[in-house]
Amino acid sequence: MNKLILLLFLLLISFNLYAQTTVVVTGLKKPQGLAINGNELYFSEPKDGRVSKVDLRKSEPIPRVVIAGLSSPNEIIISGNELYICEYSAGKISKIDITVSNPTLTTVVSGLGGPSEMILIENELYFSESSANRISKIDITEVNPTVNVVVSNLNRPSAIAEYGNELYFSESSANRISKIDLRSNDTIVTEVLKVVTRPVGFVFIENKLFYSEIDDARISMIDITETNPTPNVVLTGLNGPYGIFLEGDDLYICEYRANKISKINISLLSSVENIPINTIRFFPNPSSDFIHISGLTSIEPYIINNLNGKEINKGIIVGESSIDIRYLVKGTYFLNFDDGNMIKFIKE
Repeated sequence: MNKLILLLFLLLISFNLYAQTTVVVTGLKKPQGLAINGNELYFSEPKDGRVSKVDLRKSEPIPRVVIAGLSSPNEIIISGNELYICEYSAGKISKIDITVSNPTLTTVVSGLGGPSEMILIENELYFSESSANRISKIDITEVNPTVNVVVSNLNRPSAIAEYGNELYFSESSANRISKIDLRSNDTIVTEVLKVVTRPVGFVFIENKLFYSEIDDARISMIDITETNPTPNVVLTGLNGPYGIFLEGDDLYICEYRANKISKINISLLSSVENIPINTIRFFPNPSSDFIHISGLTSIEPYIINNLNGKEINKGIIVGESSIDIRYLVKGTYFLNFDDGNMIKFIKE
């Protein structure tokens, strides 16, 4: 009987850890960066020097090239109608207008040292420069943006993510995850976790930092509220996981070495039982006037807070409704619901 119980226990662990993923699209060329706009999934293919997209509403989506002729496109990010692209080998960040059928590539900033990953915080685009061993930023509202170094003397920084007022990043040459306080003038690098293999993709779900480990074929997680966080493996059996992207309850994964993109509902991942699953859908983000909400099953009170936690407004919403944000000044805000759901949005 004891052996039977042990076998069942091992089977349960295996079910949690081994990939319960769904294939989204196959036949790609080393997909790396991910971004979603509405029903369209955009992804970079560095080996072919292009960014492509698929329609997520299709059961068997066919990739369509959005822009080609790029120089090792890595991370991509969408802000409004513009798609920003890290061109690693060209040492620049470019952009296109995704509403145009045949978009023209525009250089945003050049002369960089291997730009690889990006994150947008309000109007500031932060990016890691792997070969220059630093993280820099630009203001995307400027016509000719100036590059400002945020922190230097790093060890090949790559993955990058923001939580609260802290910027988290991986240092692949030092095998660690580190962070800095964005509020401080003294950019002191703090080691968060020593890792065995290089993490190449970051996603935050509440206070849990999920990271892909390409060489160990898995996704792991740490709780950043812990003083000495312990890594937990949450998904294995992947084939070169690289970029990861969270949209609603679905975690999209670039399986670099399998030439495909997969996804998994985060409720199927181990170690997420204490994380509220966000069933609410909202769009557009960023927005200048209204945020449209769906997925609510009951009347929900909400509170809008700014980045400093100050309450800006509150109200009640039900069903598929819209929240007026025209009165807000430009910036980043949090829409908090009583059921634990939280939406981070940007007012343009």
